[in-house]
Amino acid sequence: MDDKELFQKILEELVGIRKELKRIADYLEVTAEKSEVETIKVYAFLFVLFYLK
Repeated sequence: MDDKELFQKILEELVGIRKELKRIADYLEVTAEKSEVETIKVYAFLFVLFYLK
């Protein structure tokens, strides 16, 4: 394997790693948004609960 083939292989691996990291970041972003919505729902429920008391 010459240097050009090795460089190409490394580049392909880096692109694959970048795509995987992007996928993980997107998943974490969606998870965080869902978590934030759930937190808001809990606070709204507690506010209503104490307001009605």
